Amino acid sequence: MAQSSAPQSGTEVGFLLARAFPRDRLLNVTPLVGGRSNAMFRARLSHAGDVVLRIFTRSAAEGRREVELLQRLRGRIVVPEVLASDAGGKTSAFVVYRYVEGTTFKEFKKTAGLQAIAEASFATGAALAEIGKQPPVETTPFRVEPDCPGWGTATWSGFLNACAGDPIFRQRAGTNTARAVRLLVERWSAQVADVSQRRGLIHGDFSRSNVVLHHASGTWRVAAILDWEFACGGSPLFDIGHFLRYESKQRDSLEPHFSDGFVSGGGVLPHDWHRLSRILDLAAIAGGLTKAHLPEPAQAELLKLLAATLRAYPSP
Repeated sequence: MAQSSAPQSGTEVGFLLARAFPRDRLLNVTPLVGGRSNAMFRARLSHAGDVVLRIFTRSAAEGRREVELLQRLRGRIVVPEVLASDAGGKTSAFVVYRYVEGTTFKEFKKTAGLQAIAEASFATGAALAEIGKQPPVETTPFRVEPDCPGWGTATWSGFLNACAGDPIFRQRAGTNTARAVRLLVERWSAQVADVSQRRGLIHGDFSRSNVVLHHASGTWRVAAILDWEFACGGSPLFDIGHFLRYESKQRDSLEPHFSDGFVSGGGVLPHDWHRLSRILDLAAIAGGLTKAHLPEPAQAELLKLLAATLRAYPSP
């Protein structure tokens, strides 16, 4: 995972906000936890009110792509409103969008009851179906990070085989696990190639941390979907697999509500979609394990997910 080069004080934050809102006073600013590599801050301005400043610490191109997507999707998908941006200058690339009141699905699920979780899951599935109807960004789902061994690889099988051969992956997961990944690829490549032919917009990081919920008109709804830096084109099963990766038969609480919402919103689920989405998500899990700078807790979590998938779908 790329290391964040976030500012160590409010100096750069204040400078960027002053550029974007020259008539406003900065009343307070708070760092936000979230995003894979970019810096985020919640700020209160004297006139604009509460906003989020997102500084693209890795590349200005990434910033331009996210801003273009947010502007294109506004009114079609529940995304934050862009108030200001600069992704083409010599200084930091950034976007400022209006702060969205609500709670992330991740935090919500810790204390919510079954009925509330069912409502939120249905709404999230319907929101994902709307994403899949949009024209795709023409990049491969496997360009997770520039330092991935499979960067630029056009297929799920090519990317996973590259990850299995990566020295960092093999050191962390072991040679037997690397071999099991390659056997799984051999077994599932035809089915994955078949479902991957259906292309639409993919969020690319459709996690519970990037779905913001609010309670309105007596039910839970999606207020916004955040962090579009990894958006690409491909099968919606990639996003489905990511969102459901922590579910199990013993404690499913999102299903069948999430998939019901997806279908209700116009999404199409192929036969055996649950298994295929989990197989597709293996690419994101394995790709994460190739990162040189991966915190120990994240490493342990990804290894656990990898092992669970391989146990669920053993090679003959």
